Amino acid sequence: MLCALSLAISLGFAAATFAVIDSVLYPHSPYPHSDRLMRVIQWGDGEGGRATAADKYMTLKDGADFYSGIAAVAWDDEFVQSGGQGESDWVWRVTPTFFQVLDVTPELGRVLTGNPASDEGTVVVSHGLWQRMFAGRGALRAAAITVDDRVYTVVGVLPAAVMGPDVWLPLPPGSESTQRWASRLMPVLRVKTRFDAAKVNAELRLLASRLEERFGAGRHEFSYRLQPFAQPARSIRTAHVILAAAGFVVLLIACANVATLTLVRSMSRAREYALRLALGATPATLLRLQLAETGALVLVGGIAGLGLAEWGTRVAVGLLPSGDISLGSLPPHLTWHVVILTALAAAGSAIAAGLIPAWRATRIIVADPLKNGSATTSARTPRFSATAVAAVALTMTLLMATGLLLDAMRHVARYQFGFDTDRLLSGWMDLGRDTSARTRRADDVLDRVGASSGVGAATMIGYVQSANGVIQSIATGDATRSVTWRTYYAGDPNALRTLGIPVIEGRDFLAGDAAGEGAVIVSRRAARALFPHGGAVGGLVRFGGQESGATWLPVVGVARDATLNFSRDPEEILDPAIFAVSRQANTRFRQLIVRVTGNPVATALAVHRSIVTVLPNTNGHVEAWSAYFRDWVGDHERLASLFAALSALALFLTAFGVYSIIASIVGQRRREFAIRMALGAAPYSIVRRVLHDATVMVLAGTASGALASLYAMKLLQVWLYDVAPTDAGVLVTAECVLMTVGLLAALGPALAATRAEPLEVLRAA
Repeated sequence: MLCALSLAISLGFAAATFAVIDSVLYPHSPYPHSDRLMRVIQWGDGEGGRATAADKYMTLKDGADFYSGIAAVAWDDEFVQSGGQGESDWVWRVTPTFFQVLDVTPELGRVLTGNPASDEGTVVVSHGLWQRMFAGRGALRAAAITVDDRVYTVVGVLPAAVMGPDVWLPLPPGSESTQRWASRLMPVLRVKTRFDAAKVNAELRLLASRLEERFGAGRHEFSYRLQPFAQPARSIRTAHVILAAAGFVVLLIACANVATLTLVRSMSRAREYALRLALGATPATLLRLQLAETGALVLVGGIAGLGLAEWGTRVAVGLLPSGDISLGSLPPHLTWHVVILTALAAAGSAIAAGLIPAWRATRIIVADPLKNGSATTSARTPRFSATAVAAVALTMTLLMATGLLLDAMRHVARYQFGFDTDRLLSGWMDLGRDTSARTRRADDVLDRVGASSGVGAATMIGYVQSANGVIQSIATGDATRSVTWRTYYAGDPNALRTLGIPVIEGRDFLAGDAAGEGAVIVSRRAARALFPHGGAVGGLVRFGGQESGATWLPVVGVARDATLNFSRDPEEILDPAIFAVSRQANTRFRQLIVRVTGNPVATALAVHRSIVTVLPNTNGHVEAWSAYFRDWVGDHERLASLFAALSALALFLTAFGVYSIIASIVGQRRREFAIRMALGAAPYSIVRRVLHDATVMVLAGTASGALASLYAMKLLQVWLYDVAPTDAGVLVTAECVLMTVGLLAALGPALAATRAEPLEVLRAA
């Protein structure tokens, strides 16, 4: 029964890993007939850019008949608050028929009905936002959120599988063509049950030609293109291979346990098999008998495993929230693919676990068991099990992988930028195509943001490519030096003060630096690269070679080493930081960085309002600095959590396997131990003998597992941030954990061996 239970648990977890991969290859869609649900990519601007997205949407809506329903969404980035929490989130404002086109069933409550009277002041939220702001509670009572300045009542929560924004609001009828939404509309439609792709494409081309007749030819030709609205399938990545391998290893451990116990049991039935052979049974009969018994055991475990697979899948859902970009885009589900694969895994387990014991049963020499009766001596009883050693080795590889991933997760969480990021907000600003207006817009944004409540300092920084990838430097009395360099940071005089990067030599930027030709501050690493003989302060730098025509700028200071970038590869050497205040760098996209002194939520809302006041066509999205690498940290945390769960299961299975094999061996050696105790052996010597055999098996398994890990951990290399695959500390820790668990599992049978009465054992033998 315990064998079946361990096999069921391992099959359940294996099915959960299969479900994760299945959700990548065959995404579960929450929309009925999702193959007919399309989003429409609209292209073209017309003469003078007169045609808006609303014009193209209305042309499609009124001029096509290949769809059974059509709606539109207008997207925006707005500040969402509830219960003292606040964040910038994507908000979709949808036309009345949107949820009827999707035909999606909410997780809680209802969707927007399309009736302006009942939808007024209501909102539907995503599963993720409901979890973050309302702790995933089971009732909608009194649930409300504030979007910018208006309070909306939450009437529905969408399933986790629905991909998209966090907030869905009604778009009042007739407002599609208003100035605010006309450029941000995206059509969503459901094509008819029977449609001809060629005819649909021809109809779309006809609509595009009508747009050109109406608005004239512009810089971009009019066109419509249909794309599936549901989440598309993704390709298998390294993380999925790792996860599948881990689930397969756990299954192999369970198979090794079943094989070990079946083998021991078959050896204890040697007399029965000999009698069967003596009475005319063939080796093939014994082979079928042994495989049938193992198959029945695996069948029970497999059925129970499929039942546990639903629980294991829910565990995976908890560790892999929807939207995860590396391990799975949608919550895993038990599909027929997963059920079939799990059934095949169970069948393979039956063969793997029963083949060796069955083969051994056919190799029995009839005379030996009948001659020796039921007596079992140490000479005929195995003291070690190769399958148990294999199970320990496999567990060792999982423990090693878990230790390395946990260590890498710790390094990722402690990534050092070189300045305090705790109270920083950040967002990307689009200053427009008009180069002459960019400086004025940037100054206006900084003035308004700087005057906002709770803002201590603000700066705007552009990431600029140096001309020809070269930076030249010259120090007093030294020759011009050219260094290969990709990017530098161009900002305003408040850049270093806002970031909190101290200047350790020379001075900080002054307001006058922006009015003149400009100035440069280099980091300590940059100073060593550009001015190897010293004299950085007072030297000159230009961002490009001689042929670039770039202006020489004075170096006024040397700052502490820092970077605004982060790299997922610890071996990648990022360019040392160079900060410049210069009119030469007039980038369109710049990063707004705000140092917060007040309440972070209230300050983020104030900053958002200030941005959209100056730049009404931008989304005004700002968030905590940590959000820039939150997905990266989260990926490591989730993969490490999955491996920790699988390792805990592997440790349980290994402990159960060691306990069972030692208990079986002790049971078969009872006569031997009774004779030893009758001859005066102390109980501790019996315990020592049993633990010695267990130690040999566990040591052999940990040694072979450690050797295998040296090669297997290379598969994890991409996830081992700043951690060596052969980390000695992790290796020793894994070995100590496995040795401790193995010896504790063997201690029970060892103590049980000393409790037997020698006379009773010998009399029964």
